[in-house]
Amino acid sequence: MSTTADARRTWVYIDGFNLFYGSLKGTQYRWLDIAAFSRLLLPKNSVERVKYFTARVAVRGSNPQAAARQRTYLRALATLPEVETYYGHYLSHVHTLPLASATGDVITRNGRTEFARVLRDEEKGSDVNLASHLLHDAHLDRFDVAVVITNDSDLVTPIDLVTRDLGLVVGVVNPHAENPRSRQSVQLRQVASFLKPVRAAALRKCQLPATLADRDGPIHKPRTW
Repeated sequence: MSTTADARRTWVYIDGFNLFYGSLKGTQYRWLDIAAFSRLLLPKNSVERVKYFTARVAVRGSNPQAAARQRTYLRALATLPEVETYYGHYLSHVHTLPLASATGDVITRNGRTEFARVLRDEEKGSDVNLASHLLHDAHLDRFDVAVVITNDSDLVTPIDLVTRDLGLVVGVVNPHAENPRSRQSVQLRQVASFLKPVRAAALRKCQLPATLADRDGPIHKPRTW
């Protein structure tokens, strides 16, 4: 397995959900310039296109500003000429789950398990969209090197097809590299042409300006970001 990328036409595919929860949530780096970040990751490559795959956040009573912040961020990304954004969607389901103690034991009362109803959001479509674009672009000979920013093992098959059957280079960048509770997917490691981590220092260097503008007017970084 090569440890460096090839200095040729390079397209970057970002699993937005994985990047956010792996590297950005709870940090000061959420106002990320993903084009600059891609170039920093691959300084010897010609990064021609960055495809960002995400889903629009639903408005929730517990965090009513989350959707507004995301809309602002997506407007900011749209000002970057290399970036294209593609959308999946969220599905919300109510699940009935057993209650657990801090030690992980199931909580019971009078010999019966205690349950709670939990609202769970699931992102749908983004991984399929990313896989489809990766395969389609590879078959159209749009890149020499692809880089996928994810730690989602669901993307093993499309990466394997592009590297093994088409003979192209596909690197994997792990957003969870600095999380001690998460490991690099073994399956992704086996099919990737090269591996790189996401580091906080790189995120810090690649923040968007606090104020940008598009044809609708100024775009301001949210205060809580």
